[in-house]
Amino acid sequence: MTDAELVCLAVAQGPDGAAALENLGWGQLRFLRKATGREPITREEALDVSRLGIRWLTLG
Repeated sequence: MTDAELVCLAVAQGPDGAAALENLGWGQLRFLRKATGREPITREEALDVSRLGIRWLTLG
């Protein structure tokens, strides 16, 4: 498993984490950019993320 896959699994919690990313239409790299704030999340994407139960990992 790649580092990107491990991060995606850690952030997209639950047994359906991979399916959630697929439902968003995001690949692993795009997910990482969105999760780290390097690519902005639209209001619609934020609603989809919430509906799918994705919880962003916060550090610090």
